[in-house]
Amino acid sequence: MSGPDQGTEDRPGGDGSLAEAGISIRPVGEGAVLLEAPGWPPVALAAAVREAAVRPLPGRALPPVRGLQDVVPGAATVLVVVAGGEEIAALLSVIAGIPDRQPPSPSDPGEEETVEIPVVYDGADLDEVARHCGLTVAEVVAAHQGAVYQAAFCGFAPGFAYLSGLPERLWVPRRRSPRPAVPAGSVAVADRYSAVYPAPSPGGWQLLGRTDVAVWDIRRQPPALLSPGTHVRFVAAERSRRPAATATRSSSPEEPPAAGALHVLDPGVLTTVQDPGRPGLGHQGVPPSGWLDGPAARLANRLVGNDDGAALLEATIGGPRLRLDLPPGASRAVAVTGAEVSLSVDGRPAATNAPLEVNGGSRIEVGWAREGARAYLAVAGGLDVPPVLASRATDLLSGIGPPRLAAGQSLALGPDGGRRSGLDVAPIRRPHPQPLLRVLPGPRDDWFGPDALAVLAATTWTVGSESNRVGLRLSGAVLARSRPGELPPEGLIAGALQVPPSGEPVLFLADHPVTGGYPVLGVVVGADMHLAAQLRPGASLRFALVRSARAADSQSGAEAG
Repeated sequence: MSGPDQGTEDRPGGDGSLAEAGISIRPVGEGAVLLEAPGWPPVALAAAVREAAVRPLPGRALPPVRGLQDVVPGAATVLVVVAGGEEIAALLSVIAGIPDRQPPSPSDPGEEETVEIPVVYDGADLDEVARHCGLTVAEVVAAHQGAVYQAAFCGFAPGFAYLSGLPERLWVPRRRSPRPAVPAGSVAVADRYSAVYPAPSPGGWQLLGRTDVAVWDIRRQPPALLSPGTHVRFVAAERSRRPAATATRSSSPEEPPAAGALHVLDPGVLTTVQDPGRPGLGHQGVPPSGWLDGPAARLANRLVGNDDGAALLEATIGGPRLRLDLPPGASRAVAVTGAEVSLSVDGRPAATNAPLEVNGGSRIEVGWAREGARAYLAVAGGLDVPPVLASRATDLLSGIGPPRLAAGQSLALGPDGGRRSGLDVAPIRRPHPQPLLRVLPGPRDDWFGPDALAVLAATTWTVGSESNRVGLRLSGAVLARSRPGELPPEGLIAGALQVPPSGEPVLFLADHPVTGGYPVLGVVVGADMHLAAQLRPGASLRFALVRSARAADSQSGAEAG
């Protein structure tokens, strides 16, 4: 149920019939909810929600839910994301009838396809796991391969499935100190789950062995071998024939760009290719990614005549130096928006927030940001780098998409459609030195003391040096919890204010993990997230509590309190 004083009567999810139907619901910002139903495992509840949203339940004359973006099972809850707050009411109406049906009985794995994963049991932690459990190594191996698992939810990394069904005698804690690098294909256990690492990454799980099976490959459809609900069985293999294959970036061969290219002379501090991102793949462990300051990115595209969603460059703090390579006699429109930066073409100052016609062979330099953190550079025709999972966005958390820019690299351009905006200069609000971000309470504000939300709103917060596209680490006060223990991992969205045990919140941005185990005190209103995108380390910000985004429409998120 909703936490105390959450104002559910004027927030999405305040339908009393849902409580009567036995569904616990917690609003997550404007366009998402966390669901939990007695007797329904999250995997089964997620499947029922998807079915009910697309094809309403028998006897309920309700239309399908438009704009359903994702259904993400967690350890105990299901995160349901829709395209906008106006769809929440329709979503809640169709799912209210789910408890009318009997919860599904555990399915017989013999009746469904079971993925068999061969394992060489030679993991670095095999002996330690045996000692911890009071078993021999042979008994650990026999117990691990004797169970049938089910993918409960995905998180941590694309294709990383938390497999339930681990025998209780193999329940072991994570390592005290995580390894800086765990090889792809490592088969591991931690707490009450088993898993296969899809790619090399840091990790604290106990390693039992390794497999050749690629559990994540972007060249496969779907790329995740294990998705929520998949049954899995581990079988012993004598030896590994090859390292586990995994692919996170496009492997398409590079061809000389026919329409032109941007050649990277200097990549700047951090410059990436971005577009609207990959929404809707959270159930496979894939973050949404995409540009952080949507209004600035879309403006840059419109200024040069591109579609709103064309790929462009996002430059953080210090911008790149580029050469525009085009066929003889050709030119392209270029525009830079977002953070206040200097811009020059062939050494001559140029205007930002305006379309510029740039000749082939010209050098473009985006300088250091004077205000704000991220500038966007669009070229007519867009960047024609190979898409990965239907997007050209760079995801720094998971490694999906094109790599960050490097000197000597060339980025192909799409054909110039010849459209121009007709604007000489575009009006745009400059980055605010201390923005006020509106916050909707919950979904886990009941994990904190009664004054936590008041402290959040009364504090001037400072952006920490470890902030990045994953999230902003904030300091300024300690938000104390009111209950001990750990929260079972559950779905996250951009804008979530997650609070680790230190009490200092993290504001998640586009490259956020899809699940997390720390409670979320509140969620920033989506319309204010572009303000967070322009905050650099050392910048300050404030939060304002609201009970609904609609009620706060008259309150500008850019005005300091």
